[in-house]
Amino acid sequence: MKVVTATDGHSRIAIPVTWSRMKISDDDVLDVGSDQYVEYLDVASEDKRPYAWDLGAYAKNMINFLSKAFDRVRVSKPRRVTIGGMPGVQYDFQGEVDEGRVAMLFTFVEGAEHYHRISTTTPASRAAANSRRLRAIVATFRETGR
Repeated sequence: MKVVTATDGHSRIAIPVTWSRMKISDDDVLDVGSDQYVEYLDVASEDKRPYAWDLGAYAKNMINFLSKAFDRVRVSKPRRVTIGGMPGVQYDFQGEVDEGRVAMLFTFVEGAEHYHRISTTTPASRAAANSRRLRAIVATFRETGR
């Protein structure tokens, strides 16, 4: 594993040495993955002060918003988790895109000053095989204290 730090300096995560930085979205502070293993992870962080929501409401609103980019969406019930000592909410998610069906794990974490969205993506056909590994990577997420 190797540790990579987000471009805004507020967080870091440990990823497999076979993964590298890439560009998934302009909104992200960290985009990493492996084309060889078809596994991707991105992190978006937002100042939480403008939101009147608690973590659960923030996560639910974000899932509703993100779902609009997919067809035939299936979303699990939220699960409470702790990531790096911070409260979090996780959703298993599947949806159709032009390239086919994808499986995603959305993890929303409430940091000291930011809400963080950690998303993993893999083809739905590989979801069962990749799930444990992707969850373990998400569990290494930490705020840096910057």
